[in-house]
Amino acid sequence: MNREQRRAADKATKTVCAQIAGGQHDIAAVGQAIQACIAAGHASMRWYFNLDALELDGVTGEFDEDDLTLNQADVIERVSGVPWTEFDPTRSARLARPLLVAALESCGIESERGESMVAELKLNQILECIQRREVRPADPI
Repeated sequence: MNREQRRAADKATKTVCAQIAGGQHDIAAVGQAIQACIAAGHASMRWYFNLDALELDGVTGEFDEDDLTLNQADVIERVSGVPWTEFDPTRSARLARPLLVAALESCGIESERGESMVAELKLNQILECIQRREVRPADPI
């Protein structure tokens, strides 16, 4: 897909979002936006933690699954029973807890301290820090 096609897909998506927000539900526009997204190669939505939202001392920035080490992913798989390709912190507390501890470790917080900090978080705090972003495949060479 070329740059012009990608721009057209982005414009169609924004238009439909504005229509939905404005109370308009034109199914033809939705269909066109879906077709444009498919043509543009839009892949998926991915989660990330906006760590600033937790308002914890020394905890800032963003963290997502690409920031995990192989060792961290392995431990989380064993603890949660979920393969790393399916990690989603909204899926269960069994997933959210070790993912958040790994995020805190990325800020220089030791694992034990991170465990105790995460144990004190309220669910609404955790949900506020979980964000999603669209991930598009790389343009072909």
